[in-house]
Amino acid sequence: MDSEITKFTKNEFKQIKYILYFGVFIVVFQAFQYIITKQTTQKYRDLFSETTQLAILANSVSTQNSTIHRSLLNITFSSDSAELKIFHRKLNNAEEKISNELSLIEKKISKYNVYSFEKTKLFVDLKFTEQKYNIKYKIYLGSLKTTSREDALLYRKNVLRPLLESFQIKQYLFLIRMFTDQQLLTEKISKDAGQISFLLLVSGNFLLVIVILFLIYIVFTERKKLA
Repeated sequence: MDSEITKFTKNEFKQIKYILYFGVFIVVFQAFQYIITKQTTQKYRDLFSETTQLAILANSVSTQNSTIHRSLLNITFSSDSAELKIFHRKLNNAEEKISNELSLIEKKISKYNVYSFEKTKLFVDLKFTEQKYNIKYKIYLGSLKTTSREDALLYRKNVLRPLLESFQIKQYLFLIRMFTDQQLLTEKISKDAGQISFLLLVSGNFLLVIVILFLIYIVFTERKKLA
């Protein structure tokens, strides 16, 4: 029994080929849209993650400085050797944590190109104030052996307390600048993603219109042949 095999004409092959080309273009533009969306989401995630980590580190430095300040007061009034060892250990641990956390902040600022010059300057001021406080409280610890308790407390009140307050002010300014930069970068990411998405939308719809017009052309061409 003979079977009839349907054969496509050259014209029909061309039409099918063009439709496939247009279909590929549309899929490619949709893939681009997906990639842009994914990249934008990742940028948001990285930005918020880095900002959160910086805020945690900056607040931790402030907490450790407060621990040092309290430990100094406890050392001043304590005469028990066992207690003094505990307070000195707390002081040394807090100092070590501050050093590590400031180093982490500095590495993040150096690694990620998302920080303004002003924020970097505020961090330098913050670090300088902490280092100055570190030097002064070591002088204070040394003076406990040679000066009266009253003079030591005056030094703590007139020198160490203002330095701690200055550090806290600089920390506040650093955090404000950090969140301001985060807002600006969020707006920039959103604007860039919007522009690219708009271009892809226009291009994709333009190709879609061409496909529709081409299909209409095919329909009318076939009708003319049948008439």
